[in-house]
Amino acid sequence: MAANPHARTLLSRAQIAARTPQLTEAFYRMLFDAAPELRPLFGRDATWQKVHLVAALSLVIEHADNPEASPESLIRLGARHVLYGVRPEHYELIRVTLLRAMAHVCASSWTSAIEAEWSRSLAAVGNLMREGAEHALAAAGGADARNPAPPRSTCPFASRAA
Repeated sequence: MAANPHARTLLSRAQIAARTPQLTEAFYRMLFDAAPELRPLFGRDATWQKVHLVAALSLVIEHADNPEASPESLIRLGARHVLYGVRPEHYELIRVTLLRAMAHVCASSWTSAIEAEWSRSLAAVGNLMREGAEHALAAAGGADARNPAPPRSTCPFASRAA
């Protein structure tokens, strides 16, 4: 099975899907440890964001072989995240942190080949979302739009959790 990249991807998808609660906990812990300045983007309680991360991961897992199959939804998602205070430069940190969290929760079965496959998939997703963010920033006035209003006031997840 290890010689077949598709089989490796399917195995890792199943393992990650089975461990999404642990993955979301590990991801946010690692993200806030690496970049504590991002914590305010999530309000006092990141419960709703965790639910949305699980849903997004499910889509990524489902389309890991071809994340660019429906780019419009990912481009729109990236544009929407600008309203929450996410900037294009955050996407690389998020990709790296998500890979670290995946490696953590799938420790015994995580390999460099699996990491490379996930890295490619997550990079494709991040590139499309970044494209949407950059378009939204340009439409909102370019460089001035890089400093949106405080994200707590615009992020629907933060208002629900407060």
